[in-house]
Amino acid sequence: MGDFTKKIDIVTILILLLSTIAPSRAFSDHTPRNLRAWHINGQTFLVWEHSEQGPPVGHSYEIYASPNPIESIDDATLVGRVSSNNSINHRLRGYYLLPDAHWVLPDEAGYSYWMQENESFFVVTPHQPRSEYYAVVALFESEIVPGQNSLLDPVVESTDPVMCYVQFQNDDVTIYAHWIDGRADPNSGRPDYPVMGNEYSNGVGFNFAVWE
Repeated sequence: MGDFTKKIDIVTILILLLSTIAPSRAFSDHTPRNLRAWHINGQTFLVWEHSEQGPPVGHSYEIYASPNPIESIDDATLVGRVSSNNSINHRLRGYYLLPDAHWVLPDEAGYSYWMQENESFFVVTPHQPRSEYYAVVALFESEIVPGQNSLLDPVVESTDPVMCYVQFQNDDVTIYAHWIDGRADPNSGRPDYPVMGNEYSNGVGFNFAVWE
């Protein structure tokens, strides 16, 4: 009888341990939310918010694309990876000592959209006109929540000329940015906008200055 009681106690302890561990999964869930996308001047801009638990610290987001609605990353193509804090324009913060410098994107109307601290983004340079769906997941995670980290509607994309956008300006200098097309095949770029890095640098932003 004593052995049986001990077995029951062990089972009870295990159940209690599992009940305390299970809720903690919510705090490791870094599924992004409020993914939105727009296409302007030959590039698609994807912006999303971190989960309620915040960004996946020290990790990255992966971006997937498909001509069909994405309900699983197994049915989509990985097109890029970005760090979770990529809303910050680190070079501009260091260069002009601007502590709050974030990347400035064009919005759908061609005006300026300032990235926020709780957001990340990615820029796609399509090689042909198409309609494409996108999804974003935290690195090492795969959960898809349509309407949150997976688009419900496709983005209609073109190969219009790519533009650069002002990040900072004063009487002496104007600093612009553009986001490159990164591919495994360096010769696969568009005639007007060649590949400028490998597939691991797809969508990376670069600043350049024009002095008055």
